[in-house]
Amino acid sequence: MKIAVLALLASATPLLANPVGAPPVTADYFSVNPNVHWPDANSASPRNGTFVPRQNIVMVHAGMTKQQIYPLLNVPNFSEGFFVRHWNYLLNIKIGGQSDIKQCQIQINFDRHARVTAVVWQEQICLDNVREHSTK
Repeated sequence: MKIAVLALLASATPLLANPVGAPPVTADYFSVNPNVHWPDANSASPRNGTFVPRQNIVMVHAGMTKQQIYPLLNVPNFSEGFFVRHWNYLLNIKIGGQSDIKQCQIQINFDRHARVTAVVWQEQICLDNVREHSTK
């Protein structure tokens, strides 16, 4: 059911809003909170997480809709549906050199209108890496 709903959403998703003028990745809605209830990484689907282009992560900003997040980050990696207040992802991000991969958990929080209110990272190293590469 989850895949069918998200597939329908993807086919009906309008083009992404122009990221020009979007808040920078250092905005305060990007934060680290290891105390959030993070789903067990072993329950992710796919189990090894997903590779998402760093530029897609950087484009996520407050006020975006779920319909705009979906083409950037794809299906959440855990068992969330579409009508929830947060989506959790297990992302594989290059840290340092080309061969250094770090699995990073990220949670996108939404308000009652399904608009992004916060992007929470489980670990500081992941957020720092995205911030560092967003300015290059």
